[in-house]
Amino acid sequence: MLIQLNRAYEMLADVRLNLNVKEVPTSNSSGMICCEDLTSPQDIPWISKSAMDGYAVNSLGLKKYKKLKIIGRAYPWSPPSSIRDFETVYVSTGSSLPEGADAVLRKEYAKVDGEYVISTEEVESGKDVIQKADDFHAGESVVTKGEIIRPYHLGALYAIGAERVRVCDIKMGFVAIGTELVPFYESVGVRDSISPILISLVSSFTSSKYYGTLPDSMEEIQDTMIKGTEENDILITIGGTSVGERDFTKRAAEKVGKILFEGVTVNMIKHTSVAIVNDKPVVMLPGQPVAAVLAFHVFVLEILSNALKRKLYREETARLANDLEVQHKMDSIYPALTKGEEVTPLRWGTALYSQLIKANSYVILSRGSHKRGEEVVVRYFL
Repeated sequence: MLIQLNRAYEMLADVRLNLNVKEVPTSNSSGMICCEDLTSPQDIPWISKSAMDGYAVNSLGLKKYKKLKIIGRAYPWSPPSSIRDFETVYVSTGSSLPEGADAVLRKEYAKVDGEYVISTEEVESGKDVIQKADDFHAGESVVTKGEIIRPYHLGALYAIGAERVRVCDIKMGFVAIGTELVPFYESVGVRDSISPILISLVSSFTSSKYYGTLPDSMEEIQDTMIKGTEENDILITIGGTSVGERDFTKRAAEKVGKILFEGVTVNMIKHTSVAIVNDKPVVMLPGQPVAAVLAFHVFVLEILSNALKRKLYREETARLANDLEVQHKMDSIYPALTKGEEVTPLRWGTALYSQLIKANSYVILSRGSHKRGEEVVVRYFL
């Protein structure tokens, strides 16, 4: 029995996923899911700094005295110093701003006359200064729990002194089902070309285990479901989910666990099913590439997002770039190319790798006519 997608989401909200935690060096954490809230322990920078090579000045003093006495030089490694309003210190980029200074006179606008410097342009307060706490205030969030750590986070984490971070260690198993299939690394036979896509999508934040391929055998599928859920937090099966006489995946899940739903009323992913085996979720994907990838994004990311209490996918509204007639009896899901505020649903087909290569998102449309400019909800691929 097929259920509405919204009902499936409601059922997935009750699925529990064990989130193991491991500590890794910050340098190795890019792409992983942070399992703690990380905040800055102090203002960054902790003191105002020069943004340019030049002379640290008091802007009012410069206007008053026209020329200032040079009393020293400062570099990023120099200890903090101070000046009076008629004095200046040469500063290189990144140097601490002396107490009493509120601006930097760039070197190219400074004329040195012996032990004095004369400005050739007006300098306002704050000019070419990186202010204290300009980057982060003490206690300000740097990375939040459930957020994927990006390369740009690494610099900020090191800036606040976080040399190691705690990340989620999600164990995910993959197995493709079909007597005709061989593992993707084999050179002879019909290769499982779907598993490497899915494994790659989550490789940065999961520990993936590939169980290869299984024949259309009820017993072998059951055994692998039991083993896969014992060894992983979530198991992904690919293929054997339809209603053919050799489609055993759902029947095997029913024997060793409890099926939450057998499918949804969305064309192309309608035969996706979710079961609980050994208190772990088993997501049974259809065996065609586009259908499997779309179903993975719809269901697996939903389970992960619920567990993390944070969406792993980006969702926004866009306008259709062209008219489209959905003739199927139920809602249909399309791989799509979203650019700016426009989305183009791509050619429909369960096995078209050519369309997956072009796509960066997907959209679900109801049966009937859809006009160019219509606002729709778009979810982006990982």
